[in-house]
Amino acid sequence: MKNKLPAFLLIEAVISLFLTCLAVFVISLIISCLKAINQQVKNETTNDYHLAVIQRDIYLGDEVKLQEFSPDQLKFSGVSNGNTVFLERYKNMIRVRSVNGGHMPLLTGIDQLSYQQENNETIKEKVVINGKKFETYIFFETSPAAR
Repeated sequence: MKNKLPAFLLIEAVISLFLTCLAVFVISLIISCLKAINQQVKNETTNDYHLAVIQRDIYLGDEVKLQEFSPDQLKFSGVSNGNTVFLERYKNMIRVRSVNGGHMPLLTGIDQLSYQQENNETIKEKVVINGKKFETYIFFETSPAAR
């Protein structure tokens, strides 16, 4: 009498083991790529913020005078183009707005923005972007008058 029970052959076991190892390898590659993408996005946020600070400093110039100060808005006169401008948060961006109309976005996608007076010639700018905190300083000539 022959026993006719179904069973795995050795080749079937080797093929299933190979496919399992291949699936684990592909999943590990996907996870490492996702980690690299996440790190790149964090670096882009940092780069975007630094570029916005450089753009702000170039636009304001060296001879800027602070006219008004509040925790969410700064009013400057004597910027490089001679205008009086506001540096403020608008919706989810930091922008420079002219009193003559129009605005220039400096940085989009911000969560929080606040200004804090450090001394008579320095204001600390605090920004939160995607949960990441940044702080920079803005230097000016005259002491601000609080609103």
